Amino acid sequence: MACELVVRFENYAAQSKLDEDLVWHGIDVDFAKALLDEAGCCYRFVSIPWGRALKLLEEGEIDLILSVTKTPLREQYAYFIGPQRMETIVFAMNAHAPYQLDSLESLFHLSKPIAIQRNAYYGEAFTQRLKQRKDNETQFIFVPDNQVKLNLLKKGRIA
Repeated sequence: MACELVVRFENYAAQSKLDEDLVWHGIDVDFAKALLDEAGCCYRFVSIPWGRALKLLEEGEIDLILSVTKTPLREQYAYFIGPQRMETIVFAMNAHAPYQLDSLESLFHLSKPIAIQRNAYYGEAFTQRLKQRKDNETQFIFVPDNQVKLNLLKKGRIA
């Protein structure tokens, strides 16, 4: 039985890159192709911002997203296979303006804002602290994808 699945990628680094000919390449692309070819599925790749992609997955408008952290909320609408890979999420700062960080709490008291990807998961401790932030703690900018974060960092607009 044939199927056609819509697979979300982000044009970012070695994971998934869209070339000039509009062909996808990268580690995640190779992984998805191998999985879907083995299953005998037809597929179409789309580029959708992270937060919107999660919503579309929940609504059944797209079928597959790679590199998703399993959380209780996401388990309510998504089936997880994997792990795809093990990774550690880190905060990157501009090398020309390093900040001294000695705790999670330090992130909430920087002089410049921090960009975080909309609906991304940065771990339970960060999630809980973010929920408890006060009205005057406005140092987080929510962005749609990793490329926006990198552009803001290169321009010195974020910590």
